[in-house]
Amino acid sequence: MPGKGEKDDDLQEIPPERIPPFNRLIGLQRIRAGEGRAEITLELRAEHLNRRGVAHGGLISAMLDAALGSAVVSGIRKEEWCGTAQLSVQFRRPGTGPLLTGRGRMARRGRRLAFAEGEVVDAGGTIVASAHGAWYVWPSHPGTPPEESAS
Repeated sequence: MPGKGEKDDDLQEIPPERIPPFNRLIGLQRIRAGEGRAEITLELRAEHLNRRGVAHGGLISAMLDAALGSAVVSGIRKEEWCGTAQLSVQFRRPGTGPLLTGRGRMARRGRRLAFAEGEVVDAGGTIVASAHGAWYVWPSHPGTPPEESAS
């Protein structure tokens, strides 16, 4: 859900070729992000379900990591890089289809850590799971020679 004064219309569509390979592998179809917020969507398929016929908890966790991480990426400087340091997921209800939506918000940014929160909702808007976490922020992509990152 957008915060006060924010609209989902403010989010920018991420081109399919910029969606990370793992996110494409699990079936994330759309990522929209901007100014510390993100939204992702996924249509549930048979391979996403556990033995009880609902979304696997690992899939829900991956969606939350992608939504919160995308929010952080959209809220840091272009030359910076980040990675998940900690993610805590609280499952509330079984995830059922046909569509799941993950939303993330960067809640706070420190010098080296960014904190984010969000949720996955079903097609009716019911919260399936929520999460909060921390992302380590590097000044440049790890492994980038210092002279390349100092621009």
